[in-house]
Amino acid sequence: MVKKYKVDFDPYVILVTLTVALLVPFLVFTNLLQEGRGTQFYVLMTCLIFSVAVLVYFFIRMPLFVQITDSGVRIVSFYKKYFFSYGAIHQIAKVRYTSTTLTSGSYGVFGYIGSAMDQTRFLVTNRKKMLSIKTDDGTFVFSVANNTDLYNDITERIGK
Repeated sequence: MVKKYKVDFDPYVILVTLTVALLVPFLVFTNLLQEGRGTQFYVLMTCLIFSVAVLVYFFIRMPLFVQITDSGVRIVSFYKKYFFSYGAIHQIAKVRYTSTTLTSGSYGVFGYIGSAMDQTRFLVTNRKKMLSIKTDDGTFVFSVANNTDLYNDITERIGK
């Protein structure tokens, strides 16, 4: 049996994503209109292309949903599917609301997607509904709309 848990976004993630997605092109186009064509045009177009590429990169890495199957837990994004068998899960815990500190990542653009200094991987879209799974491969922090149900479901299946 497969159970699917939806991902939701906290207001901060929505605000940051919309701000970046709208502000960067606006600033580039405003400068283009003022400066016209010249060397500056190519620099600004390069900035615009780079900004769009960064947005696309974080969009495809954003978690879409979490599945509970008979064999384990799967976090699904456009880019990758992370799978954790129940036997490989050493600990699951609810993570309280925190200011997520990433070494590298999106910092709110489509979520908190990246890694921390201790190699913890983050796939968080809502900092108020986070769960942490510790496995042989490391620690993964992610969020779903109904984290209590997911926590209970996984805890029941791993027997811890």
